Amino acid sequence: MIIALFNQKGGVGKTTSAINLAAALALGGDSVTVVDADAQQQAVGHEMPGVSTVPALGADELRRAVSEAGANWVLIDCPPSLVEAAPALPLADLILAPLPPRFKDLSGLAALRETVEAVRERGRPNLLLRVFVTQRDARVALQGEYEKQLRGAFGSLVLQTVVPRAAAFEKADMARQSVLDFAPSSPGAAAYRDLAQEVRALWASSSSSSSTN
Repeated sequence: MIIALFNQKGGVGKTTSAINLAAALALGGDSVTVVDADAQQQAVGHEMPGVSTVPALGADELRRAVSEAGANWVLIDCPPSLVEAAPALPLADLILAPLPPRFKDLSGLAALRETVEAVRERGRPNLLLRVFVTQRDARVALQGEYEKQLRGAFGSLVLQTVVPRAAAFEKADMARQSVLDFAPSSPGAAAYRDLAQEVRALWASSSSSSSTN
């Protein structure tokens, strides 16, 4: 499965999610490749068992990296720009959008849905879109209200996993590790293990539906 982690807003936990979801998927013994298509190249260099990271700047390099990955799971860390991310989206089976429960971030979700629909109309009718909550601070009551609004408006497009705001993510990143390796018993590590389970179930369901059509 090819997953494009994409959001048109920066600072939403996209690269953090690419790294840690990759590590969680690798726990099951599958091979995983993270293709870093963001100019900042923050995913490259992380050491994770069962996971390789590959830089890929530009459309040609990106397509080559994805086609040559040879992994069970390929995660594309997209840049936070629709123009720059455009070559990655048609390559994906699933667009996975990390979204903090903040008004400024929720307001861009409608545009993301329109983008995905445009890609579907250009030859990828089975392209999946899912959103998951990141950077959730349980101390901020308003975030709970925004999360409730998000789930009410977009229903099953929103996965159940909620990734908390936690210092462990920054510490793991400084060590060039995933949080699953750096702090395996932390709530953040548990959240990405949950996310991996949801993604696996989604792919199994999608594959089953495709085979019966």
